[in-house]
Amino acid sequence: MRSIFTMMIAAAGTVIGALAMPTAANAATITVNGDTTGAPTWNRPFNLAGNLSGTGTDTPYDVIAFSVDTTGDYEFEITSANFDTYIFLYDEAGFDPMNQSLGLQALDDDGGAGLLSLITDANGDNATLTANLVYYIVVSGFSNSAFGTYALEIRGNGNVSLGATEVPLPAALPLFLAGVAGIGAIGRRRKAKAA
Repeated sequence: MRSIFTMMIAAAGTVIGALAMPTAANAATITVNGDTTGAPTWNRPFNLAGNLSGTGTDTPYDVIAFSVDTTGDYEFEITSANFDTYIFLYDEAGFDPMNQSLGLQALDDDGGAGLLSLITDANGDNATLTANLVYYIVVSGFSNSAFGTYALEIRGNGNVSLGATEVPLPAALPLFLAGVAGIGAIGRRRKAKAA
């Protein structure tokens, strides 16, 4: 009976662990390739107060959800693009294209090479992230006609997990209980056969 209980605990840990862990990069730098062509559009902000642009009123954007495993400073740089980029960092409050100032932590137009964007503390931006929270980087253009392919590098002290989502305990709990019930049923079946 003790071995069944041990198996139940091990199975529960495996199920909950698998649900809660997004895929992590194994290095402190990760590159995301994307394309804003045909993407949804928004009226992008042009400052941290959330004031809206008069130039980028219907600009295509791409959203990348991620988390980091180490608290600290990170950099977000568009290293290549065929358009004039603008990037935005949103905190765990989320990203809402209709409420552009909610959670807006940092933004940049041309802080990188040429017309490319760079968010970094060295530029006076707030790029300090807390481990295990979900953040959002939004890649957009300066104007409505600024869209296309891009490469975004995220650099920092910790590993970056793309597509990070929080799995609330109530969502994982039914799966855990189903696994425990299944293992319990197997144990009862074995006990009944032995008797």
